[in-house]
Amino acid sequence: MSNEARKISHIDAGFVVRQNISSTAGMDAINEQTPLGALGLGSGAAIAAFKTSIEETLNSASSFRLVTPIAITQHMTIGQVVGIVQLSARKLCSNPKTPHEQPCCPYPTVCVCGWDVK
Repeated sequence: MSNEARKISHIDAGFVVRQNISSTAGMDAINEQTPLGALGLGSGAAIAAFKTSIEETLNSASSFRLVTPIAITQHMTIGQVVGIVQLSARKLCSNPKTPHEQPCCPYPTVCVCGWDVK
């Protein structure tokens, strides 16, 4: 299965990014061409907090998991960060011993191994 078939959708990645801009910067992100620095995420500490917030969202509260590290700078646009999240996160089945990546769009409700995909 190709990485394209496994990546999370643009809509799901956008939701994660916007949710974390709101919680980290206290602003709503409207336009994907807006640089992070224009949203108050201009310092190294703010970018680090934003990145950590995305990672924590993806690795705990959502049904997606990061499979590769993300790198973000203040000069990136919201759209670029959405693209990075798409390439870095995957939806996994709920198999507690061997969770594995699921094909994207639409995601199955049950994995081929029999475990739910949440």
